[in-house]
Amino acid sequence: MSGAFVFTPTSSPLSFSFPAYSPFIPSPSLFPGYNPSPYAYPSPFPQYQQPFVNYYPHSLYNIYTPPPPPRPHQLHPWLDGRPDLWFDLSAALFAPMRILDSSGTRTPLTLPDLSAPATHPPSYALHITHDSCPWPMTVGSGTSATPLALGDVLLWVYRYMQLSIRQEDWVMLGDGERREVGRWWRRRCARREEEERVRGVRRVDYLQGRVLFRGLVVDWGRGVLRMVTV
Repeated sequence: MSGAFVFTPTSSPLSFSFPAYSPFIPSPSLFPGYNPSPYAYPSPFPQYQQPFVNYYPHSLYNIYTPPPPPRPHQLHPWLDGRPDLWFDLSAALFAPMRILDSSGTRTPLTLPDLSAPATHPPSYALHITHDSCPWPMTVGSGTSATPLALGDVLLWVYRYMQLSIRQEDWVMLGDGERREVGRWWRRRCARREEEERVRGVRRVDYLQGRVLFRGLVVDWGRGVLRMVTV
C-alpha cells in the first residue's frame, strides 16, 4: 500500500471551536484552472416552483401547469458510490485513496483527482446529512465564484467528522447510545491513545465503526444529500 497523501488546503486550518454551520471554502488557488467534468451535477438542488400559467384560458379549471420533473443530478463518481474509493473518516490524516486491484492495493488520490468538479453542472453549495449524526453540514457558501471540487467535499466531510463533540451533545444521547459511542471512542483511542483521550469523543465516533465513506445519496423529500458510510 502506498503512503498516505496529505491534502493541505491553502486556507487556515479548521478551528475546533468554529460555529456548527460555518462553511469551509478553500482558496481558488487550491484547484487552479480545472476543466468542467463530464460527470457530476448541480447543487444546491434546484427548487422548482409551480408557475402561474393559464394554459386553458377559457376554463375555470387547470389554470396551473404541473411542476416540471426534477432534473437528473450527476455527482462525481467517487461521490456517487463508485467502489474503488477508500476514504477512512477516522484516520489520523486526510488521505482518500483509490483501490487499484482485488488484493486491496491502494494509492492516494492525486491533486488532479481532487481538483475535478464535485458535480455537473458546477455546484456552489451542498447540504449533507448522516443518519447517525445530528449535525447537518453545508459545504460551500453558495455565493463563491469558484465551484466545489471533489477535494472540497471530501476534505470538509473529513474535518467536520473529526470535530470534538460538546457536553450538551453527550447529554442528548440515550444510555445505550452513550455506551456504544463510548465503546467506539475507546477502540479509536487504542490506536493513538494519549492524543485521542485528550480530545475526547469526536463526531466520527457516532458512526460506531462505520467510518468508510461510500458516497452521497439524494434525499428528494428533504432536499439534501445523505452521506453513506460502512
